[in-house]
Order: sequence, then structure tokens, then C-alpha cells
Amino acid sequence: MGWPVLREGFLSRFFRSRVLVVGSRVVVAACLGLMAPVCLADANNPITLDTSETLFAVLTALNTCGYDIDLNISDAQRLNIRAEVQRNIQGSDEAQAATGKMCEWYAAHKGKDPAHDLSQYVSLALYLQGPPQFLPK
Repeated sequence: MGWPVLREGFLSRFFRSRVLVVGSRVVVAACLGLMAPVCLADANNPITLDTSETLFAVLTALNTCGYDIDLNISDAQRLNIRAEVQRNIQGSDEAQAATGKMCEWYAAHKGKDPAHDLSQYVSLALYLQGPPQFLPK
């Protein structure tokens, strides 16, 4: 399975259609805040944590399309975000159409190993610029 073929606006249409307009950026900011740097103990530690709106958006899209691995042991915030996104999708015909296309593509490119699928999408998110364009860096 190769890299997905991205066209300008592929993800941007999905996210612009208010799928991720969850609480007018409050939930997004809160979730990104959860991923804020926590490595304060050792100033020489080469490991750092950072926030990524692009990674958050891509993983939210995966969850929207049925990525349920470890859902039962995930943080409750994952379920809250999924529910909020679903409410926003249900309130917009444009969001429903964009979600359908995106999830069809995701299903057609799903591999046999969900962990491998996840790692490919994390890599993809790190390769892309942020929303709303999601163009390659």
C-alpha cells in the first residue's frame, strides 16, 4: 500500500465543512493542550513533546471513519471528540458528503494490520502542512 494520492483540498474540504468545528476551537485547543510538553524533569533529555494540529486532524478523521483500535481503553476525551464530531457531521449535508468520500477512501486503503495503518497516517500527518490546506511540506 503506497502513500495516499492527495489532491489540493482533499482533507481541507472535509475539515472546512465543519467536521472539526467543535466548540469553536475550544475542544481542539483543549485536546492540543493535553498533548502539551510534559518533559520538564531533565533539561538534557533529547525527547520532547509538541502539539500538532495536523496530527490531531488526521487522527480525528481516522476515528471518524471507524478506527476503533483500543477504543475501550482510550482516554475519555477520545470518545468526547468522536461524539462532538459526529454531532457536527449530522448537522451538515456538506460534512456528510465529505465524510462519506473520505471514509470510502480510507476503507479502500485499509491494510490487514491496524497498527501499521496508524503509523502510516501518523507519518502522513507529519509530512503535511496544517489545516485547512493539508499540502505537503
